[in-house]
Amino acid sequence: MPAEDASRLERLDALKVKIALVPGVRANLERKIEALETELVSEFREAMDFYRDKAKGQFAAELTANMERNLPACGGNARRAMLASTAAMEHSEAQLWVNFFSSREASSDIATRIEKLLERAVRFEAGNPVRPKPEAEAKKAGEVS
Repeated sequence: MPAEDASRLERLDALKVKIALVPGVRANLERKIEALETELVSEFREAMDFYRDKAKGQFAAELTANMERNLPACGGNARRAMLASTAAMEHSEAQLWVNFFSSREASSDIATRIEKLLERAVRFEAGNPVRPKPEAEAKKAGEVS
C-alpha cells in the first residue's frame, strides 16, 4: 500500500474516533452550560432579593416620613396618619420599585432578565423613576435639550 494511502487511512481512522467522541463531548458541554445557567439564575435571584429589600427599606423610610407629615392633619392619631400615608403611597415611585424587584417574570431567557435587572438597578441607584419619562414630558420639565 502506498504511503499516501496509508496516511489517508490513518487520518480517516482519527476522524472516525473524533466523530465517535462528539456525542460525549457535546453531552459534557451541555452539562456545563446547564450548570452555568443554574448559577446565573441563582445569582439573578440574589440580586433581585437584594434590590427588593433595598427598595422596601426606601419605601418604609418614605412611608414613615409621610406619616410624620400627615400626623398633625390627622389630629395626632398615628393609625389614621399611617392609613392616609399608605393610601397616598400606593402608586408612588417607591412602591413601583418594590413591585418591580418583587416580580418573578417567567421569561425563558436568563440573559434578557439579567439585562433588564441591570438597567433597572442602575436607574434605582441613580434615584430615577422606574420608567423613563416620555420625551415630551421630559422636555416640558426642561430635562432634555
